[in-house]
Amino acid sequence: MTSLSIEIIGKANLVSKNALNSFKKSMKKLYKEFLLKSALEEDESLNVITESFIPSLEGWSGEKSGYIFKNDSKGLGYYKDIHLISKLKTDDNELKFLEEIVKNKEQFSKYIKDEYLFTAVKKAENSYKITIVDDEVKKADRKKIEMEQNKRKMLKSKLSALKDRRNNVFGKKINNLKKSHDNKLLEKYIAAKKENFKFRPNKDGTITVSGNKPLEIPDPNEVQKDTDKWREEFGEFKETVDVMEKSSDYFKSTAYYKYITAILETI
Repeated sequence: MTSLSIEIIGKANLVSKNALNSFKKSMKKLYKEFLLKSALEEDESLNVITESFIPSLEGWSGEKSGYIFKNDSKGLGYYKDIHLISKLKTDDNELKFLEEIVKNKEQFSKYIKDEYLFTAVKKAENSYKITIVDDEVKKADRKKIEMEQNKRKMLKSKLSALKDRRNNVFGKKINNLKKSHDNKLLEKYIAAKKENFKFRPNKDGTITVSGNKPLEIPDPNEVQKDTDKWREEFGEFKETVDVMEKSSDYFKSTAYYKYITAILETI
């Protein structure tokens, strides 16, 4: 039985290392089943040439599909073109095998990561190249879903903020904090919350933007619940700012820096 050669491009997009061998084994199994099935089926379109020789004593009488005109062992006439028939059968089989791969794509898709698909092309006789590429439709669908989810989150956040304002949640929280913390510290906390700071310093003087999410600003009570965590995080931020050759003055002028400096003095 003819062996099958398979080259796979995009192996990193398979679900696991074992998936590579499983993919090839499944493809070879399908190929064997296909060849057995093809051998049992008579393809009438390729077997219309029944006569091996058609005599033509009067000489050339025009082209005949599947035959070669020559003077050979049986005399002058048209001889069946064995090589052409073999090639037609091979080409037809390989085209049909590509169609078979498409029909059975689900059995191969399980070896490929989500949001990817594969294409199959013939490289040479009994040799195929499988390329695993992005499934643009799935990617577009996922992006659309993520956008909708983000919109819902933003809307939910805005509604929550409006509700908090209506109920004066932040004001009540500050009044509660005043019972156990200095007013000057709370003023720095309020200023830092309003500032909504989104930048992180780097020792080389550059600044990293933290994206849409501002830096976390715990209130004094939250700091007291995990002093080790905030001592380390705030301490690292302050130390980086203090040794910066550039942008140091900018960071020191922020409400965030002033708040964490005040907090560090209390823990």
